[in-house]
Formats: sequence, structure tokens, C-alpha cells
Amino acid sequence: MKSLRSIFVRARALGVCMLLLGCACEFINPEESLPAYLHIADAQIQLDKQFYSKLGVKDVWLENGNAFVGVYQLPASIPLFVEEKSNIIIRGGVFLNGLSAQRRAYPFWQPLSLGLETQPLDTFRLSPTFSYFPDSLLRFPFIESFEGASLKLVNNSPAGQAARLQLTRNTVFQGRASGHVRFDAQASSFEAVSGDFFALPQENGAEVYAEITYSNDIPFSAGLKFASALETGERAEPIFFNSGLQWQTIYLYLTPLIQTAPAGSAFGLFIRAEGEGKTGDLFLDNIRLIHFK
Repeated sequence: MKSLRSIFVRARALGVCMLLLGCACEFINPEESLPAYLHIADAQIQLDKQFYSKLGVKDVWLENGNAFVGVYQLPASIPLFVEEKSNIIIRGGVFLNGLSAQRRAYPFWQPLSLGLETQPLDTFRLSPTFSYFPDSLLRFPFIESFEGASLKLVNNSPAGQAARLQLTRNTVFQGRASGHVRFDAQASSFEAVSGDFFALPQENGAEVYAEITYSNDIPFSAGLKFASALETGERAEPIFFNSGLQWQTIYLYLTPLIQTAPAGSAFGLFIRAEGEGKTGDLFLDNIRLIHFK
């Protein structure tokens, strides 16, 4: 029969082992912190002092201090693992050339700074408004708002069955008028080009975009024509846009097209569509090229 002393020693040893095992488990699986949440249902852009647009902002890019948090397509509920006051930087993002696989924080919108003091499971709701950097930093080589008496986009459709761009006040995105192209069996081919050519930065990878707001059921494409001392030509991505007669804004990334043109070229924006005998419409508004000075 085992002595009471032997039983006591073994029991004490077993207790020490269990205590050590428990400490090891706590070390391996420390208590996990719970996040707070930032919920962003949508976002808008301030186009001028009185007009705001919810078109174009597809996602938000978040930073916490100097640390990149992630990219979140809207609407989004974003977990934030912070235990004290933090500075959240929010940038508005677009689909490059309308492609959801090509996302980019739009460089011409100013980022927002948000100071938060969070507790676990708090939810902060935000609908951000992004504004452009001031005009002192930006250059707009071409703007067609369709508010003037004449068009800055000039009809350049081929002879025969030509569809033409005209002003209309019946379907407008912003202001009093927009551009309208009507397609049918007798008017099926359309092209318009900026009346003036202009210089665009071709060095150091300067970012240049075209912003085009449109509503259509006849697909269109857009690109750049160029003219240099050596040659003339055009550059365009093989992408066609069709919104189903809902207003949309596309952000065309022109930098790769500009860099492949001869040095010292002058550029003009073109928009082109083929109706193929179908009846339909293309409405255009707020067209502009933009880059930093």
C-alpha cells in the first residue's frame, strides 16, 4: 500500500504540470482583441461649389497612420484594430478604364483624415465627400461641359450614314445641357474630336486621365489622336462603354497611350461609336482631361 507521503508528492507534481500546461496554452493562444467597425455606405465627389456626384467612387483606400489597411469596395464595413486614438486616411478609388480588375486611388481627389477614438465593437458610420485638389495644382487641357453656344468636340464622322453630336436640354447630368448623338439606320457612324490639339506631359510617368460622364445604349470608345513633326496617328484601348442609359463616369488612364506617341506630339481627344443600324442614343457631359501642373 502506497504511503500517504507518496500520494501527496505525486498529486503535487500533477498539479504543477497542469499549471504549466495552462500557462503554455495562454501563451500560445493569447486573448484576441475585438475590432471596431467603420461603415461606409457610399461616397460622393464635389464637382463645383454647388454640385455633388455619387458617380465614379467605387471603393476606398485606407491607411492607419503610415500603415496601409486595405482597399474596400463600397458599401463596406471595415474592421479597425486600434486601441487608442488613431488617424485614419481615406482615399477615393476608381475603376481604371471602367475595369473592376484595375483599381486605383484617384490621384486628383484630396484624401480625408479621420481621427477616431475606438472601443471594441464600436461602429462609426461615414459617407465621405471627396474634393479635387485646388486649381493651382491641376491643369485641364480640355473641358467640354456643353454649356457654351458652340461645341468644343467637333463632329468628324465619315461621310454617309453619319451620326452627329448636338446640344440637348432634355437629358442632362449637370448644368443646362449635354451632348446627344442619335443613332438609327440612316445615321450609324459617329466620331467627334476636340477642335484644338494640346500638349500633354510625356515624361516621368506623369498621370493623365480623361473623365467622361455618359448615358448610352450604343457602345462607344475613346482615345487620343496625335500629331508630331514625324507622323500622325491615334492611340486607344480596345474598350467599349455601355451604361444602359444610366449616367456613369469613366476614368480613362491616358498615360500609357501618351508615352507611346512620338516626343513633342500634340494631342486631341476623340470619341467614336458604331450604331450598326440600331436605334439608340449616346449622351455625354462633363468631359475633361486632367493632370498635375
